[in-house]
Amino acid sequence: MSSTLYGRADTIGLILACEDVFIIESIRSRMESLNGVKESNVFLPTKIEYNQDLIVKAIDRKIKDKKTQNQLQSKKKRSS
Repeated sequence: MSSTLYGRADTIGLILACEDVFIIESIRSRMESLNGVKESNVFLPTKIEYNQDLIVKAIDRKIKDKKTQNQLQSKKKRSS
């Protein structure tokens, strides 16, 4: 998708993951053949970087929230 079209109301962006890039190309080709579709593009990243610290913190937060929620439910059951 060209940068001039990104974010417009008449634009749809998809993030697809697949082991076979030819499947993604097939999907792109089918999308472009739909009536009213002006353009479809594929961007294949060659490198993906993750901020591991942010991911680990988010997981830890979820675990902590779940433990807190379980503790509150246990207290409610005991007091009933």
